[in-house]
Amino acid sequence: MSQVKLLAEITAKAGKEAELAQALQALVEPSRQDEGCVQYNLYQDDAQSGLFVMDEIWASREALQLHEQTEHFQAFVHQTQQDGLLESLNLRFLTALA
Repeated sequence: MSQVKLLAEITAKAGKEAELAQALQALVEPSRQDEGCVQYNLYQDDAQSGLFVMDEIWASREALQLHEQTEHFQAFVHQTQQDGLLESLNLRFLTALA
């Protein structure tokens, strides 16, 4: 199985930047404990307010799928939907060339 590299670009709705930042930060540590998590880092864009990037590496596609089913991830999804935190979500799956 090959590793999965994922960059998730997450943009907050106007006025929801702090709430989204808090929800994303709460997701980091439990996700790092998920089986198959190699890397799980959260960044905030310096130039664009409300833009966050989750930089993830998973041991396999299956490990990523299991992460998406965890209680902490599902709670995050529910919160973002219920509280209307997301303006956009762009997932980029990357393949290393060098």
